[in-house]
Amino acid sequence: MPPLPVPEPEPGPDDSATPLDGKLTRLVPVTEADLDLLARWFASPGFVEHWGGVPLSREEVAAKYTGRRRPRVQSYLVLADDSPVGYAQYWYAAPAEDAAPEATAATTGRPAEGGIDMVLHPPRGDGVGAGRRPGAPRAPRRNAPLAARDGRSRRHEHASRTRLGEGRVPTRRAHRSGRASPGVHLPHELRGRSRLSAVRLIPAATTVARMTNTDHWTSAPDRTVRGGMGLCHLTVAQPPFDVDARDLPAQDPAAARAFAESCPSVEEVREDIGPRSVLTPLPSSVREDLDIVHAGAWGGMLSIADPAFATDGNHEPLLAAATVLRERFPDARIVGRVAYHGGGEHTEDVVWLPDGAMFHASGWFGDEPFVVSGDPRAVIASLELKRWQLDNAGVDLREDANEVEWARLAGLALGPSDPWGWEEIRTTAFRVRHAEDAVRAMEALYFV
Repeated sequence: MPPLPVPEPEPGPDDSATPLDGKLTRLVPVTEADLDLLARWFASPGFVEHWGGVPLSREEVAAKYTGRRRPRVQSYLVLADDSPVGYAQYWYAAPAEDAAPEATAATTGRPAEGGIDMVLHPPRGDGVGAGRRPGAPRAPRRNAPLAARDGRSRRHEHASRTRLGEGRVPTRRAHRSGRASPGVHLPHELRGRSRLSAVRLIPAATTVARMTNTDHWTSAPDRTVRGGMGLCHLTVAQPPFDVDARDLPAQDPAAARAFAESCPSVEEVREDIGPRSVLTPLPSSVREDLDIVHAGAWGGMLSIADPAFATDGNHEPLLAAATVLRERFPDARIVGRVAYHGGGEHTEDVVWLPDGAMFHASGWFGDEPFVVSGDPRAVIASLELKRWQLDNAGVDLREDANEVEWARLAGLALGPSDPWGWEEIRTTAFRVRHAEDAVRAMEALYFV
């Protein structure tokens, strides 16, 4: 017997039209009248770099970001001095697709999952969709110096997406300088408690069972992690390659577990922690968080997010794992995107196509050495990418290797099938025992 439909939770009084006032910023609910502005923003490569990596069509923006998904997703414009400077949303999703948040909490003892997503000031300062009023200052240009050693570093702003259950307030950080961006404050109403009655902030200890077995680790489970992760994904895309991510089959937790256990960085899956949105970041506060991975299996699309993929250049874990997967899945597109933030931004990106075309790029953004192997142009030719597609993604191979947007080129290899930009797509979180060499590398990266 199919489950009975559960009605959507009712919003609070005027919840869909209530502005949120902070000290320096104001959040106002998005309406259909904001579509032109949002369509420009979400078509801008500099903006979507921090929101899925792929420019969106006007139709997608209208469907997802103009308030049509209320009350489950609440969409806001972020205003500073009454000028739009960014987009923010908060959302919640029951662990089971057919369960309301209240029902889930009552039957499982776990609250619904939710999150806050935000992008401020499109990174390119060319006025793209910035909504500037006359006399308002422009956002900093992409290559504006910011306490950079070589004067060429960009201000890489990252919209931190934090699961409400982890009890941390999302912030925006200028990773290259290591300092918080000035004048960016989350409104007080979103600190400490969501406006959604079905979602509450709780300590991480109540949502993720803590384990004390140190296995290969020498660091204590509660030792604070240094640095932070951006993208940390490795994906196996099997044909057909033109399936829209929203049309992929539903998450298969058993297949996701098997895929996670098959990865070279993982020795054993020890615990199924439960479903997560693909937009839920890997936890990375303390050492024991580093044994949590998120894995997805959506039909022929397999993917894993693993903190063991991060690196500062002393080794190349993403390439090593991609090489193993290439042997197992010769007819698939193997795509990996990893960023580690530790005072600067270190990236490692890889694309490996069925015909053998591949590239691997690794290094600190704006610094030397930055190593590129394989042939990126052969990858572009194999994918039959057009100049306008590269331009829209902000990919220009004429730039110095340490300035090229390699992660965006990797995103083009997945195209519309890329599952990592849709909050409704689910992964499964697993606590794992990592392989000994992966643990040694993570201890050197996150603690030394």
